[in-house]
Amino acid sequence: MTGAKAALRLAMRTARGAISADLRARAHAGIVASLVDLSAQRGARVVALYAGSPDEADPSGAARGLVAAGCRVVWPRVAGPGLLEFHDAPISQLAPGFRGILEPPAGAPSVPWAAVDLAVVPGLAFTPDGQRLGQGGGFYDRLLGQSPRPFAVGVAYALQLVGELPSEAHDEPVDRVLTEQGFAER
Repeated sequence: MTGAKAALRLAMRTARGAISADLRARAHAGIVASLVDLSAQRGARVVALYAGSPDEADPSGAARGLVAAGCRVVWPRVAGPGLLEFHDAPISQLAPGFRGILEPPAGAPSVPWAAVDLAVVPGLAFTPDGQRLGQGGGFYDRLLGQSPRPFAVGVAYALQLVGELPSEAHDEPVDRVLTEQGFAER
């Protein structure tokens, strides 16, 4: 199973890296607008975003619209092996942390996972019904396995949608998948 996941991770990283800057910018604009709309539709008050790496579908641009709509935006910070904590901080305060990923400062106010209404989740590949292949650290699988859990939206480029994924007992799905083409049909 690990071999199949590793091969798919490599293929998806390669495919993401080949996306042009123009397509990437257009994709991010569509994703951002959809996330702000979804937040309003669901009545979300606390939204967990992430700041994407350079080749990743990046929902962080939604922060401004979410805050303007009255949402509290929180960001993940690595708190230890396989553990994420969420902190309230303006996007301007995010700085490179674990593996160079932008994180809030350690002193930013902590927000419990149970307080999050809408969680935006990264991944390397998704199926239309929400199965997810992450980076392999299990950070989001651990969170998504907790109860209660927020409504979780996986964000990716359309080329990261696949028909099926190798799956193990600890793999946790998201509730919906969003790409630049909109929400994936289940």
